[in-house]
Amino acid sequence: MRSVSENIRIRNVYYMLAYAYHALNEAGCRSIETEDFKNVHDLLAAILINGVAQQIKRGLNRDYLSNKEAISSLKGKLIVSESVKRHTLLKKRMICQFDVFSEDTPMNRILKTAMMLLMRHGDVKKENSGLLRKLLLYFSDVSPLSPYGIDWNALTYHRHNATYKMLLNICRLVFDGLLLSSKDGGCTLAEFIDDQQMHRLFEKFVLEYYRKEYPQFKASASHIDWNIDGADS
Repeated sequence: MRSVSENIRIRNVYYMLAYAYHALNEAGCRSIETEDFKNVHDLLAAILINGVAQQIKRGLNRDYLSNKEAISSLKGKLIVSESVKRHTLLKKRMICQFDVFSEDTPMNRILKTAMMLLMRHGDVKKENSGLLRKLLLYFSDVSPLSPYGIDWNALTYHRHNATYKMLLNICRLVFDGLLLSSKDGGCTLAEFIDDQQMHRLFEKFVLEYYRKEYPQFKASASHIDWNIDGADS
């Protein structure tokens, strides 16, 4: 039996994404609409390629991150107990904890990991694979992370990183909708987006479609508290 995802044409997936995430309508991503994609891997790769290229032009997000290491001069907070325990003082070094302004932020790490997964495990055409490889050069100071168990709710957006929101939603679609684990501990990407993720995308598409095309209806994402036990509310 074919899944829901298999019955949806790749171009229709793009249209759903375009409505669900308005940033896809930016100049850098509009050209994707005219391209022909044979699978969803290549579509998501193309969206990330265009979006990440635009983000690099704006500048990758940086933030102050806590760092702890043995250094020769005092910087930040001296960790005396650990310095004594590791005998670093004998080497004229001390363990210090201090903040560094770095590109190795959770958002950049998610972007890098998604691009690496699509490049290494996805069914991506050679041209897009090469473009992903070139973009990854800009992430040389960013470390990849495990795509499993990411706390998406911990990511906060503001005016300085708002352009990341669409990109990270695409990454989440890769991680939650395509990523499969194998018996040997490796990973593969499913051929089609997981039905649950496709359902969520479709719901988001319908909501944003009516908000844009029929604003007079004042569409909203209502939550129905189903009383499945038959108990009194």
